[in-house]
Amino acid sequence: DNSSNNVEVRSSVPTFKAISRGRHNVWIFNMIPVYGCPALVVLITGELQRLLASKSPDSLTNHARQALANMFGSNPTPDNTKVIQWDEDPFSRGAYSFMASGATKQDIQTLAAPVHGGRVCFAGEHTSCERYGYVDGAYEAGLR
Repeated sequence: DNSSNNVEVRSSVPTFKAISRGRHNVWIFNMIPVYGCPALVVLITGELQRLLASKSPDSLTNHARQALANMFGSNPTPDNTKVIQWDEDPFSRGAYSFMASGATKQDIQTLAAPVHGGRVCFAGEHTSCERYGYVDGAYEAGLR
């Protein structure tokens, strides 16, 4: 599928623009509301991420710059870049939490419930009903 679906969301936290062309997804987050200075975070997901996994950091930076040029008509040169290959991280190995179709708040509460007589407790963003999927949800769960 080569159709293009562009979505833009604005809030008091980072704004982002998503480009979806079939299975090729690029998410660009404007971090100015967070850092107070020009900063972008670019996430490449799905099949496109797998296609680009073997590329060098410079090649990935150029890919992100091209995505910006396609969206905004300019190709800025960043002052600094950092490329993180999530699937090469030895702790996450590319994994992330997601809610399966049909999952409910009760499922999250079940994950958060202590087991073995309260001796083993789980914390993390996947156990937060309010901030599921976000680092502050993991923090809140750790305080719990």
